[in-house]
Amino acid sequence: MDAVFSLTGRRSFCVFYWTCTIGLLVTVVMQAVHGMLTLDGQDPATTSAAIPGPPGVPPDGWDAGDSWAGPA
Repeated sequence: MDAVFSLTGRRSFCVFYWTCTIGLLVTVVMQAVHGMLTLDGQDPATTSAAIPGPPGVPPDGWDAGDSWAGPA
């Protein structure tokens, strides 16, 4: 595919490649930290705001009308 489109020679491909690589690395590291905290018996959602629970699930105590900025 690279022979036809020569993607690796474009700057936009380089930016895309490194963005995906960094995103994958952050995801793997955060999953490892989350797993270690879970195995240690701690609740990762209350340990740090940087390690939330499942994506899209708001913290306890939030109503359906609250925004992501926090309860009104």
